Amino acid sequence: MKKWLLIVLVLSTFVQYLEAQDVKFVATATKTTVIEGERFQVTYTLHNAQGTRLSPPNFKDFSVLMGPSVSQSTQIINGSMSQQISYSYILQANSKGTFNIGPATITVNGNPMQSNSLTIKVLEPSQAEQEQREQAKQQEKTLSQQAQDVISDNLFITLSVNKTSAFVGEQIVATYKIYVHPELNVQNLTPKKEPSFNGFWTQQIDLGNVQWQNEVYKGRNFRSAVIKKVILLPQQSGKLEIEPYLFDCVARLRVQGQQQRNRRSIFDEFFDDPFFSGSNYRDFSYVASSSREFINVKPLPKPQPEDFNGGVGKLTLDAWIDKPKTKSGEPISLKIKIGGSGNLKLLEPLQVKFPPDFEVYDPKVADNVIVSASGINGNKVFEYIIIPKHEGDYKIAPVHFSFFDLDKKEYVSLSSKEFTINVSKGDGATTSVISGIQKEDIKFLGKDIRFIKTDVNLTKGKNSFWGSSGFIFLSVLPLFLFFILIFYKKRRDELVSNEKLLKNKRATKVAKKRLALAQKYLVAKDSNKFFEEIEKALWYYVSDKLSVPVSDLTKDSASDALTKRNVPENIISEYLMTIDSSEYARFSPDSEISQMDKTYENAVKIISELEGILK
Repeated sequence: MKKWLLIVLVLSTFVQYLEAQDVKFVATATKTTVIEGERFQVTYTLHNAQGTRLSPPNFKDFSVLMGPSVSQSTQIINGSMSQQISYSYILQANSKGTFNIGPATITVNGNPMQSNSLTIKVLEPSQAEQEQREQAKQQEKTLSQQAQDVISDNLFITLSVNKTSAFVGEQIVATYKIYVHPELNVQNLTPKKEPSFNGFWTQQIDLGNVQWQNEVYKGRNFRSAVIKKVILLPQQSGKLEIEPYLFDCVARLRVQGQQQRNRRSIFDEFFDDPFFSGSNYRDFSYVASSSREFINVKPLPKPQPEDFNGGVGKLTLDAWIDKPKTKSGEPISLKIKIGGSGNLKLLEPLQVKFPPDFEVYDPKVADNVIVSASGINGNKVFEYIIIPKHEGDYKIAPVHFSFFDLDKKEYVSLSSKEFTINVSKGDGATTSVISGIQKEDIKFLGKDIRFIKTDVNLTKGKNSFWGSSGFIFLSVLPLFLFFILIFYKKRRDELVSNEKLLKNKRATKVAKKRLALAQKYLVAKDSNKFFEEIEKALWYYVSDKLSVPVSDLTKDSASDALTKRNVPENIISEYLMTIDSSEYARFSPDSEISQMDKTYENAVKIISELEGILK
């Protein structure tokens, strides 16, 4: 009897355990009947299992206001443990009718699992409700506009240029600067759109870490920082536009209660205002934009000197050869240095008249140009390697160079001295003597020129080309080349495929190296380089895994690509939020070490989770 009682007890306990561990995936809604415009919550709950790759339904008939929000809980009742994880969405009903919300899908132990569907009935609002909503909508519109006004007064970007009128090729320095009121609670600040400089050659000045400082601007205290400085060289005449720099911003403001709205503005004196004690806080989005500037670009005067190659500024010319004496067949180096201040980066090699008996190689260019806040300065050296073929005395004509002097507003012509080179007979060289003609005046000698024979009898050849071995070879050659082309294309496709595979395999290794470097910057408390490496680790990891160039990746395209690879929305959301927070921190006046620690942990966690999915 005791034996049977023990068996029944064990079986009962086992059944209770199985019931407690019943795996379910359930969809619920806070309301199944709502009024048009009303908000409600839909929750997908997974019981007694760990799931991955949540794929929500298409909420096409509703607006998704928020989600997914993830929560977990564990319960122990009468010795039985149960756990659940929930994914919640806040939806808004857009139009009346009866709508079906399809099932969500989640992966459990490698197998897909579906939830139940939901039916939501949306009713038309009454007249009173419509009026209340219209009133609330208008109040929200007014509130948002007032928030925009407050933020724009306390966070803005300026664009300044050192000149608004210039010649083609003249240097212009454009500076973008951001101002933030020290008491404005900025939650997020990230670049939205970089300015494009159509019609300009550009060179960005390296500013290093963003340096914040206190500044009085128009009688008010601000925290300010230069966020971009660019050297611009106009390449065409006319009215050219320098576009604004756009930043996405989220600011947290205190909003006073309804009973206090008899004042001129709910945001009046929002800093340290006694009326705001106990008020609610709201986050408002704002796009900060600098102004745009227009540059009047004047064409360079005409006529232009023949030896003018586009130089504009204050420039100098220097030229020299490494040796005035040499042997035939031995090289000589002619160097031409253009220095000073101006558009040195755009200068091309000069045209030099060498004797026809010299072998001349394409010049090598040494760029010693420095781009700084003061402009473009330094020099460019063009080295010409020349080899005389025969002995004799040769002359290299003076090197001529003209540039447009911005101070004088006219062209200035510079010239080097004439170079004389004495070439003696080289080892193993042969010399031909032709009476009355110098060797350097002859470009082709000996076997290069033949006398024309006049006493020649021509007879018809006996052999025909048709059917000959040469004819057969030329007939088969195109087919042979065609097969080679097919083989080359197939091999090239394999190499491209292998390159994508190689990038996919090395993605994690490269990401780990970047994270290790970020950790070094974290220890050194170098916030700017830390957040830069975190961004690179996240962007380049996804780029290598998805075989998409980093230059083609945006937040939207990355999100779409990850979604197509069945990456859960919560992981995609964390990935984009970490990038946003890193971008914001680089431009934030205060980046705390605790924030850096949290960002590093998030980046490691996200890459680990993506690695488990993007194999």
